[in-house]
Amino acid sequence: MSAANVVGINAEIASAQSAIESSAQEEPRIPLSATGKNVVVLMMDRSASCYLPALMYEKPELQEILDGFTYYPNTVSFGSATNVGAPALYGGYEYTPERMNERADTPLSEKHDEALKVMPVLFDQNGYDVTVCDPSYAGYSWIPDLGIYDDYPDIKAFVTQDGRYDVEGFELSSTSDQEHAAWMRNFFCYSIFKIAPLVLQPALYNNGAYNSTNLPPIQIRDSISMSTGVESGFMNSFGVLEHLEDITEITQSDSSTFLMMANETTHEPILLSEPDYIPAWKVDNTEYGATRLVRQKVDGGSVTLASDTQMIHYHANMAAFLKLGAWLDYLRENGVFDNTRIIIVSDHAWPLGQNDEIIVGDEGSGDVWDASVFNCMLLVKDFDASGPLQTDTAFMTNADTPVLAMQGLINAPVNPFTGATIDSSDKNAPELHLQYATYWQVNENNGNTFLPGNWFAVHDDITVNDNWRFLGEY
Repeated sequence: MSAANVVGINAEIASAQSAIESSAQEEPRIPLSATGKNVVVLMMDRSASCYLPALMYEKPELQEILDGFTYYPNTVSFGSATNVGAPALYGGYEYTPERMNERADTPLSEKHDEALKVMPVLFDQNGYDVTVCDPSYAGYSWIPDLGIYDDYPDIKAFVTQDGRYDVEGFELSSTSDQEHAAWMRNFFCYSIFKIAPLVLQPALYNNGAYNSTNLPPIQIRDSISMSTGVESGFMNSFGVLEHLEDITEITQSDSSTFLMMANETTHEPILLSEPDYIPAWKVDNTEYGATRLVRQKVDGGSVTLASDTQMIHYHANMAAFLKLGAWLDYLRENGVFDNTRIIIVSDHAWPLGQNDEIIVGDEGSGDVWDASVFNCMLLVKDFDASGPLQTDTAFMTNADTPVLAMQGLINAPVNPFTGATIDSSDKNAPELHLQYATYWQVNENNGNTFLPGNWFAVHDDITVNDNWRFLGEY
């Protein structure tokens, strides 16, 4: 077993190192034309739609920042995790889990890479200057394999979430001697933890602290209001959002541009320091008291942040939108907001318990699921759109993203890999089938079809419990 693991680990390290080296060859640049048309698709991994109205209530400036946008709260993803929810976002309805399973003679990794190429290739073929940043699971690798675009030399691809952008006040790449010593101690403690009897493991693990006050740079949360440390995954992604203005390059070229970018700030949530929602080594939000456990929404309702999971997801979404808002203001100031179509969308959400109406399953047997995991984010701003943020309750899915991106720009778009027309006609089916994935790891769920999971059907209004059906596990 050790020999097999050594071979596997070395292969992963070699693949990761290759991806890092290829991404380091060139500094990421996002060109936006001041005179042509720009199309931007921002995939905010795991961003939860249910929190946006509360974010805007707490930070009214977000409503002004999102001027010209339309918010679609009645939106679903076809999967509960990136491997099952992202392909349709990138490639359209041909890449829902159900449709991908129908092509049982083709590896999932190949179909996934196809989805990641659909929009960039079509925009490239139609004369757009195309940039791709951090394509999710490209090459079925955690660090995206940019080689999937090698056949398209005009498509510029980058990995940005590799720690190259420091968050102001933090330098994770240069840890102190104390932190290094804590790492070494924890490696040893982990081995003791793994060989200990199961009954002793929780006490030994101690939420990752291993009964020590010398904490490594991971966040240990003492409560939903206090924590010590940060998470590198959040910091690497948040650093990109903080440096978006530095990465963006405003050009006077008449060439139109297309940007497809993924970011995991909302996927790697941590507790942040209120009220500015910034990372801090020590967070103490206790001064805000119990009133902060319920956040009002602009539509008159509220969300509850009574659990650690609810609180950190709210914080991460707030931090992401505040940084995205700063970038949107930068676009306005530089005259490239009106001529830019912007789609902010997520591959899935998270079961945050914010809507009791979509708890689906048999409560008598205990087999119930929080279907809000499918309620993904969807915000769209079209060219020259202005005015207060609009809310549209039309039934949408994240598979509408390619259609929204190409609408009015690419005539009758056709999938360059399958020859099928790209449209949203599949949404008119009596019901749509979504998979609550049991196996989300691509190093495990990587055959020709997705491994069994729990399947659900939904139609029309996702907030109505009767519109949901549990289909079973298969």
